[in-house]
Amino acid sequence: MRILICLISVLVLAACNSTPKAISPPNQLINDTQFTRIPVETKKDVFSLSDNTKALIEQAVSRDIDKRVVTRSLVEYIFSPQNQSLDYLSGATLTAEDTFNNNNANCLSLSIMAYSMSKHLGLASRFQQVYIPEYWASENGYSLLTGHVNLRILRPSASDVALTSTIYDTTGDLIIDFNPSSLRHKFRSKIISEDVILAMFYNNKGAAAMINGEHHLAYSYFSAAIESAPNYGSTYGNLGVLYRINNQFDKAELAYNHALSLDNDNNTAKGNLARLYELTGRSLEAQNIRIALERKRSKNPYYAIAKGNEALYQNDYRTAISFFKRAIKLDREIHESHFGLAKAYFMIGDIDKALSELQQAEKHAYFDSEKRRYRGKIMSLSAQLLR
Repeated sequence: MRILICLISVLVLAACNSTPKAISPPNQLINDTQFTRIPVETKKDVFSLSDNTKALIEQAVSRDIDKRVVTRSLVEYIFSPQNQSLDYLSGATLTAEDTFNNNNANCLSLSIMAYSMSKHLGLASRFQQVYIPEYWASENGYSLLTGHVNLRILRPSASDVALTSTIYDTTGDLIIDFNPSSLRHKFRSKIISEDVILAMFYNNKGAAAMINGEHHLAYSYFSAAIESAPNYGSTYGNLGVLYRINNQFDKAELAYNHALSLDNDNNTAKGNLARLYELTGRSLEAQNIRIALERKRSKNPYYAIAKGNEALYQNDYRTAISFFKRAIKLDREIHESHFGLAKAYFMIGDIDKALSELQQAEKHAYFDSEKRRYRGKIMSLSAQLLR
């Protein structure tokens, strides 16, 4: 199975950190009459599996009384050759049932699917938030901060083991992680609830709706996220973006500040607040925030990639090249920096350098879908050089 970096969409905002103290959201953010609430997926819709899917799982996965056997059988099924067609699609935020029936999904969706499968099989499992470095993707001029979650299947209790054997592997729980770099870097993680996962699901869907100009639907998803997990700060950052693009600057500022009251390390909420300060004539306050953020992010190659992509979007190719080169200097193995540099070189007409960087991007890509995409571009550029 080709699996992915999880996209937890936060529109130029931050992933959550430690569990914040309970702070009630301002009434203006949760009872807004400017937007019309539209029904969205319920919690049951997101996590449930159909009877047909359950039957397929039961046929494929061992129902041994020993939960260790069931766990291993489930993992083998998820990663079996018959599922090799399942591929990475960052924007595909799907329910457990839709993920099972589709060939493309992001890791949030895959984790939800695996959780629902394990729950049906009687396994105790928990979601975990993995604290990867700030990492952005670009879509239609928006910057999306990605996050990552994985699934921890808890080892059987002593009573479970006693039913089958007096010998038990005490190495601990089994972690199913769909991001190969996450395991390699051994990032810090923490257990999070179903309700937080549901809020992440709603945030992804809301971000997609906002990008598509469906603002009432976006508000509906963000409102559902707040109802599911009122202390998940990323929702308020997203909501702030929605208000800003609707010229509701006072409410946008309220949303950003509430996100920061929940997590003062929410760097992207700070960045959005700086942008809002600029729009409202508070240049000094904006500059102070940006200087502090630049200092914190200067050693993060993903930040340089995000700045490079921003320069590309603005057709400032020389600036983009400098940012992508900085990212490569910080970490040569990130394929996105090579791809960005290839695009910038292509736009200034340097086909040889663009081809070289595409080859580096293909070399360092994790997923087959990415490698195929780069391979196709390499073939196209090579054909141009032969003309």
